[in-house]
Amino acid sequence: MARPPLTQAQKNEIKNSIRRAALRLKAKHDSEQITVRDVASEAGVSVGTFYSHYESLSELAQSTWREPVDRLRGRIEKIARRTEDPLLRIEKVLLCYAQFEKRNRAAFKGVFLHVRPQTADTPEKQGLQTELFFRILSEAVEDGQESGRIRQGNPFEIAQLLWASIHGAMALPHNLELYRFPGSQALSKKMVTFLIESLSTVETDARQP
Repeated sequence: MARPPLTQAQKNEIKNSIRRAALRLKAKHDSEQITVRDVASEAGVSVGTFYSHYESLSELAQSTWREPVDRLRGRIEKIARRTEDPLLRIEKVLLCYAQFEKRNRAAFKGVFLHVRPQTADTPEKQGLQTELFFRILSEAVEDGQESGRIRQGNPFEIAQLLWASIHGAMALPHNLELYRFPGSQALSKKMVTFLIESLSTVETDARQP
């Protein structure tokens, strides 16, 4: 007798269990070493069931980080709307970005420390303005320059440097474990302070109006 078809809720649960299994494996192993069979075994499903929900490991990888990254974007957007002062806005969104690692360690490794395997297709490049985080940074820089709170310079380039700096502070302690860097959260906080002071036209205290 044929089994009854799965309900949508059951399909969603299987898909989520595969995604959770992938995150557990990524937290323990190099992503390049993980196979479809590994993920299926961790999730307690067959390889065939895996392929009935995901076309490839690449598609699975995208699904594992999309939800937490979307939540991060939502938090950053809310902060930006509620923070009028441009320097304080930049400070808060950079700290929020850095805290992604603390709140989502497995996703952090999958997203921020991910190295694309040589066998994987090269992704199509997108303009930086398509990313909400970058737009918020560049707009805050422009606002600060107009009000005289932030030093002059190309806001597009300054926003790139802000992003690269905070991202590097998050990743460096993980990528170079041989050296005694402060923890990534501590290093990120120091980096944000340094960046705000570097941007500010006020020499004594960058956060004083």
